[in-house]
Amino acid sequence: NHVLFPAFGKVVFANADIVIAIIQLKLLQGGSGPRPGEESHPPFLVPALALWLFNPYTATISSRGSSDSVSSLCLMLMLLLLERGKILAAGFWFGLATHIRIFPVIYALPLLVHLSDDPLPRSGSGSGSLIFARRWGLQQALRPSRRKLGFSLAAAGTCAGLCLLCYRAEGQRYLDEAILYHFGRFDLAHNFSPWFFIFRNVADDGSRRAMGLAAFLPQVLCIFYFGAVKRSSLPYKLFMITLSFVTLNKVVTAQYFAWYLVLLPLVYPELRVSGALKTAIGLWVAAQVNWLFWAYLYEFEKMEAVLPLVFLSSVAFLLSNMLVILSTDKCYKKYNSYLGKVKVTQMDAIEYVRKVKKRFKEKPSVNKKFLDILKRRRQKTVDTQGVVDLVNSLFKGHKDLLLGFHAFLPNGYEIHEIHEIQVTEPKGKGAAAAGDNTDKPKVRRKRN
Repeated sequence: NHVLFPAFGKVVFANADIVIAIIQLKLLQGGSGPRPGEESHPPFLVPALALWLFNPYTATISSRGSSDSVSSLCLMLMLLLLERGKILAAGFWFGLATHIRIFPVIYALPLLVHLSDDPLPRSGSGSGSLIFARRWGLQQALRPSRRKLGFSLAAAGTCAGLCLLCYRAEGQRYLDEAILYHFGRFDLAHNFSPWFFIFRNVADDGSRRAMGLAAFLPQVLCIFYFGAVKRSSLPYKLFMITLSFVTLNKVVTAQYFAWYLVLLPLVYPELRVSGALKTAIGLWVAAQVNWLFWAYLYEFEKMEAVLPLVFLSSVAFLLSNMLVILSTDKCYKKYNSYLGKVKVTQMDAIEYVRKVKKRFKEKPSVNKKFLDILKRRRQKTVDTQGVVDLVNSLFKGHKDLLLGFHAFLPNGYEIHEIHEIQVTEPKGKGAAAAGDNTDKPKVRRKRN
């Protein structure tokens, strides 16, 4: 932190925050910036980046000298390289991030789910997204692939090599303090986690360590659910896993918030920000203020009697975090139509056609009409609005099929969760990029 001048480390960490924002911008623009004929500034771009650049936690954590932005930068580079198909280089940065901060090891499962060799859709000069594609399934994670092998070897080689160098320099002390320490850790000092008060009231160190190991169970369950069970994009998986991991951790401090806040700009476009989510976030902030008040009285004013109130404030903060997790998951868009550059996978389209065929197994004429609509659209004998009208009539009463039809709409059109498809026409150059050379569709009014 003091290589060249007293504030050298703080300058490095603050600049890392800026580089992170640049990488977030590239990812939100499709991995390599806007493409010819497409809008360079989607409406979600500025507010998404502001969630990181103008976040008070981001500025405070780096400017006080915490190095969390370095590991966050490594993870952002990993995502950018994955999006560009540079698997070995992405593995290197993941290995480096894990060496700097051991917590990224919790990302192993979602990474294995996404690193399959399934073909991604190709369209014009653009390509399908590896990290924004919706994937899920434990079988997907266990199925071997060249991507997984290359990424794993690069990550494991980098992390193990750096650990070996540190072990040769520091010996057993390095292993104890950098790795093994986390498994049996218990902290008696007050922090956002209510575990500190529980450990204070358990005298036996062996019991404390056993309880500390048991505390990993709910974290593992969250990793399994968001990493393999929940169908979602890779940034969303990483965000929810980190948020739940920090929430349920045995020790929680403000700098841990940066671990998931760095992923928030990539997740924001996938969320429908509801009133319930805004309320949950407000309660989350209020719970922090409440905790800081009682912690100030305990630590700075030396009022020992308020320690139980610090504990109760930690419980309230835990509950507020759980409410944020549940509210965020409810606000996650069922279909990722938010990025003009991001395409649904070929598997999504095939699964949708199979779903239609299965739904109308007793009515083959419906399935035949649907395939005929797709054929007419490919031949450009009907415009987007005409397709929407036909599908609305064909799938009337089948809300899930209407929402799922987003896979066949041109780039930039959005499906809303209603009883009838509502098409929102892209503006400006985005409409031309949608590939619709016939009549421009009009915005349909919502009908419940």
